[in-house]
Amino acid sequence: MSAATIELEAPAPPRPAVQQAPAGAPGTVGHADEIDALLRDGGFVRRPASWVATRGDAFFKIPRRSDDCAADLADADALAEAEAEHAQASLLARHEPAVNRPVARVRACLVYPRIDGADLLERLRRERDAAARQALVEEAVTLCARLHRVAPEALAGVPRHDYRRDPFVPAPAGIQRRIHRRGARLVVRGFESRNFRVDAGTGRLVFFDPHALVLGLPEEDFTRFVLSLLMLRWGRRGPPSPWTRFDPAALRAAYERAAGEPLDPVLVGYTFDLNLRMRRENAERSIAAMRGRTARLAARAYAWFHFRRIDAWRRRHEL
Repeated sequence: MSAATIELEAPAPPRPAVQQAPAGAPGTVGHADEIDALLRDGGFVRRPASWVATRGDAFFKIPRRSDDCAADLADADALAEAEAEHAQASLLARHEPAVNRPVARVRACLVYPRIDGADLLERLRRERDAAARQALVEEAVTLCARLHRVAPEALAGVPRHDYRRDPFVPAPAGIQRRIHRRGARLVVRGFESRNFRVDAGTGRLVFFDPHALVLGLPEEDFTRFVLSLLMLRWGRRGPPSPWTRFDPAALRAAYERAAGEPLDPVLVGYTFDLNLRMRRENAERSIAAMRGRTARLAARAYAWFHFRRIDAWRRRHEL
C-alpha cells in the first residue's frame, strides 16, 4: 500500500481572499520565457495537486486542474489559487524570514527561490539521532509560534474561522466560551511536516505552501503538526503504526516558550479531535473511491489499525 493509495489531504477549500498580490506580481518576461521553455521541453512534473519544475535557482508551481499543464497555466480556477497562494506566502514572509517567499507569478504559475535539501519528513525518517530529530521538530513549532505572535491588526483580510460551524467537529457551547476567552491568532492550515524542507546550505528549516490562512486557535496548528508527525509512516511498508520518535511534552514546551503563552489543554484536545476527524474522513473518501472490494477491505483494515494506535498514543500522552 502506498501513501498515495489512501489520500489524507483535506480537499482544497476555497482560498480566502488574503491581501491580493500587488500589481507587479505577475512576474518578469524572463520568467515567462522560462515557463514557456519548460512547457515545450516537458519540464513540468505532474503531482496530485500541482505541476512543478526546477530550472537554475528557481522553482515553478502551477495548480493542477487537469492532465494538460499548458491548459492549467491559463485556467481561471488555477489562476485564482495561484493569486491566493502568492498573497498568503508573501504575507507570512513579511513576518517570518523562514517562509519561502514567491518572487513572481506568471499567469497561474508561481515562481519561488529553489531550496536544495531534504524534505523534513524524509529527514526525520532517516535521522537516527534522537536529539537531532527533536531539534528539527522543535525548530518547526518555534517558527509556528512566532507566526502566532503576529498581531491580528497586521492581518487585514484574513477571515476568522467559525468553530461553531466547523465541518468536522462543530464546537459545543463550553468550547465556544473557551475559544472566546482565548482570542484569535493566525492559523496556517498548511502547517505540516511535509511542507518544510531542510536547506542544504544552512541546515535550517524553510516553510512553504501555507494552504490557507484564517484567524483561529493556535492549538489547531499545534495539533495538526503533531498529527502530521504521527502519520509519517502512513501508507509505507511495515505495520500500520504511528511514528512516535519525538517527545511531545518537550515539543509543547518549545512551542510555549516561543509563543510566550501556554496552550489551553482543553482546546488542544478539541483541535486534536478536529484534525483527526478530518484525516479519518478523507481516508474513508479515498478508500471508497478505490477499485476492487479486496483493495478496499485491506485499506480499511490498515486505516482502522493506524488510527486506533494513534488514539492509544494520545491517551498515553493526555492530548
